[in-house]
This record gives sequence, C-alpha cells and structure tokens, in this order.
Amino acid sequence: MKINKNGTMFLAILLAVIMVGPASSQITGVNGLMTIPTAKFAEDGEFQFGFGYLPAKYSILRQNDFGDQFYYITLGYLPFLETSFVIVRSDKVGKAWGIGDRVIYLRFKIMSESKKFPAIVLGLHDPMGFIGEAHAQQFNASYLVATKRLNLFNSLNVDLHLGYGVDWVASAQHQFVGFFGGAELFAPSFFSLILEYDAEKVNGGIRLNLFKHFKCMIALLEMDKLYRYRGALGLGIQYSFRL
Repeated sequence: MKINKNGTMFLAILLAVIMVGPASSQITGVNGLMTIPTAKFAEDGEFQFGFGYLPAKYSILRQNDFGDQFYYITLGYLPFLETSFVIVRSDKVGKAWGIGDRVIYLRFKIMSESKKFPAIVLGLHDPMGFIGEAHAQQFNASYLVATKRLNLFNSLNVDLHLGYGVDWVASAQHQFVGFFGGAELFAPSFFSLILEYDAEKVNGGIRLNLFKHFKCMIALLEMDKLYRYRGALGLGIQYSFRL
C-alpha cells in the first residue's frame, strides 16, 4: 500500500502518541481540554512545549483546504499569569507562506480552586485587535472560565469546566462565543476520558499522563454528528518541566 507524504506524517504523529500515551496537550496550545480552554493553569515557572494538529475540515486558518499545525510554548511566569506563544501553519503550504501565523495567548488567574469554589481564569487570545490590527487576527477569544474537581468515590475524580466568551474585540474570526464547557473523568489519574462543547460542536477524546513530563491527546471531533459521517481526529503532544 502506497502512503503519501501527508499519510506518512499522520502515521508518525499517531505512533508518537501511542508511544507516549494519548494524554493531554490541549491541541491549540492553551491549557484546557481538546479545543476549549479551562481554568487549569501552568504552575509558576513551568514551561510547556507542544504540537497540535487539526484536520482540514476543522482548520481555523483555511477551513476545508489544509489542516492546521500548532507549535507552541507556554510559560507560567507568575502564579496569576500564563502566557503562550503559538505558531500556526497549514500542512500543505511551502516556504512561500513564511513561518506561519504568530499568536499570543494571555491568561489571568482570578481565583484559585478551593473546597467550595471553582478556579476562575480570564483569557485573552490573539488580542492585537485592541490596537487596531484586527484584519489579520484569526484566533481571537475573550472569555471567563471556571473549573471545579469533584471526587465521585475512591480514586475516581471528574473535572467540570464552564465558560462564556464574547466577541467584543475586533478580529477577523472569534472563538468560544457564548457558553462552552466540558468534563474530564480520571480513572485512574493517569488516564482520562474527555467530553467538551466548544460553543459550536461536541468533541470527545482520551488522554494519558505518562512519564511525568509527557502529555498527549487523541480527539474525535464533532461527535454529535457521527450518525451522519465519520468523525475526524485531532492530535496533541506536549512536554513540560519546571525551572
């Protein structure tokens, strides 16, 4: 069987996911579930390096033409601040397209999780529309999101996430407008099942947290319409460490 270049890349990524374990790097480079952000936060002094992939049908840059590749660095600089720098490239374009889109995520911890109350985070993604450069901004999101962990019994835990986003910042595209949320079931702690609603569609996935520093993910996108067509896979791989 002949495998083209894109098929070879997909198999290589899939092999890496299987070797490391399909854990959790949030695909687009921000701490969260699969495509949505949560109030989970990088620890003070933590670096995260990762790669994510969205297939062509769910591409943010060029929907239905090319898939999106996300290369990112996230830093927990202070207990209340998390920053990410992301480069997004289409998977079928050459050098003429340059390095790709450069995106910055800024996230601020409003409140830490306690026994009674959830963690709350304010997120500003791709915020250059604030200074009038809206035409090129493809990844804008402005939101508040809350996260709370519940212990069901013994070692079975579930994280619940609920957020709301607005489109107040000028941008070519906006993400997470309206309510979004999801749940992650840990059983045991290194393995989890995920279900999310990204304000448009329902996605599901699995992740394993193995070898302490490695996280990976396989996501099945648009699960709510599987009865109509076959879903598509999104992938993510992440390595993290603390200074």
